[in-house]
Formats: sequence, structure tokens, C-alpha cells
Amino acid sequence: MRYISKLAICAVTVCVVMFPSLAHSQADSQNVLLSIPEIKNLYLPTVTIDLSLTATDFSLTESGLSSTAIVKTGSSQYSFFTLAQTSALRITSELDSAIPAGLTLKTEMSTDGTSIGTPNPTSGGQQILSNASAVDLLTNIGNGVYSGATVTYELEYDVNTVDLSATANQTVVVLYTITL
Repeated sequence: MRYISKLAICAVTVCVVMFPSLAHSQADSQNVLLSIPEIKNLYLPTVTIDLSLTATDFSLTESGLSSTAIVKTGSSQYSFFTLAQTSALRITSELDSAIPAGLTLKTEMSTDGTSIGTPNPTSGGQQILSNASAVDLLTNIGNGVYSGATVTYELEYDVNTVDLSATANQTVVVLYTITL
């Protein structure tokens, strides 16, 4: 029995001398880079909102047109994702080209979407769009995901101010920008 104990002690000593890493634990490390970029993504589906006027939009009575202002509406959805923003963002909008006189195009981005995080946008209400300058549609946008919200368009055609001899078959691009 004593012989076996001495043999076991010798074996442990040989292992410790030959394999010092078995005698104590060894630690090592690696660097892991975590990069969180600033993200400002805005999504609007690729659809055409048809606000075309038709002959049935103009109803005549014995005293003339029943209304000199015609309104057409349409809507779509929008979403956005913002990350690592240190200042509140806003979404602006403008037209890529002028529309004929007598036509007024308005838009509104509602705050009826669902959110993850704290995007909490504030709607600027209905705004008249032009190609002269951008208007704020949403402000106070924080970090997070906002989806399934409604963007509404309204076209007003005023017979009193429109060029009645002109016809227009025009597609106008509404440009949206998410910015500081």
C-alpha cells in the first residue's frame, strides 16, 4: 500500500514537472469589436397613389357646378427604423416638380403605427407640398422601429383658379427625407 502511495505521488510530481499547465489554470482573452452605427431608414412601399380626376367628379346642376372644389384622397403605409441617434430626427417631404396652377397636393403622416423602442414621432398635420421647399411631416423622432403607419394624400382641384384649357397627365414624385 505504501508502495502504491509513493508511486502515485511520483506520478503526480512527474505530471506537474512535465506539464506545468496542469498545475495551475491558464486564462487567455480576445478583443471583440462592437460597432453600433447610426441608422436612419425610411420605408415607403413602391406604389402609385392615383388621384386622377374623372368626368364624374364634376356634377352639374341647373345653376352650374355643384362644387367648384373637387377633393381626391388616397393613402399608403410607411415605416422607419432609427438607431444610435443623439438628436431628435424629422421626416420632411417635397415634390420633385411643380404641379399645375389650381391644383393643391397635401399630405399627412399619421402617428397610428406600432413602435418598438421610443420613436414617438409627432405629426406636423396635413401639409401643402411644393417643389419650392420641404415641409416637416414628422418631428421629435427618437430611436426605435415604427411601422404600419398611414400616409395620406389629398388633391384639391379648384375650378376658380385652375387653367381650364389645360390638361395634365402628370406623375409627381413625392420625396421624403429622414434627417436631423
